[in-house]
Amino acid sequence: MNSSDASSEVAFTRRTDVVGSVARFSLVVGLCLQTSWLVWIVVGHRAPWSLLIYPIIITALFAGLACTNGRLRRLNAIVRIVLGLAFLLSVADRFGLMGAYGSPGVSFGDYAHFVTYTRQVNSFLPESWAPALAVSATLCETGIGSALILGVSARNSVLAALGLLLIFGTAMSISLGFGSHFPYAVVVLASGAWFLSTLDCTAWSIDGGRRRAKQSLQS
Repeated sequence: MNSSDASSEVAFTRRTDVVGSVARFSLVVGLCLQTSWLVWIVVGHRAPWSLLIYPIIITALFAGLACTNGRLRRLNAIVRIVLGLAFLLSVADRFGLMGAYGSPGVSFGDYAHFVTYTRQVNSFLPESWAPALAVSATLCETGIGSALILGVSARNSVLAALGLLLIFGTAMSISLGFGSHFPYAVVVLASGAWFLSTLDCTAWSIDGGRRRAKQSLQS
């Protein structure tokens, strides 16, 4: 490796470290906001625990990621898998696999309610677009969620999840207000995905298996 290559690698490492630090800071801010909401909703409104289990689990898991600063590869992988599950569970919900509409912890219960919710979240767009947007969201969530769980192109999958969460979060803020994020822990998921994209989360993944197979062939 010549001196210019070495300098480029050092510069790239420094940029990556800076991005990782900023991403971690954003996650800490998101965790503080989410925790404040949880305290407020429990103490002030005595919300049922069935509505709080999901945001509490997500908050606790990403708090562990922030506290360890990504040093635990297996924890990073667990976070990647849970992020994928968050997408797939949302898809399962809209097809009634999590229970009927109105059941504890169920947001949609059937596809019709999901289309209605899509129309509400995208109130700044023509109502006739809602069915197509619902299909697009379902396909994206299914593909990204599956890729995250399997660990296929892990970093790109995490970045795709970040992009999708940013789109969802922006639409929710415009149509329903920033407070609508908290029941779904969108801020924590998005900032956590950003931080996760700067870490090695390839444990228990197809990516990791391919890398090990390549190394064994070379040795």
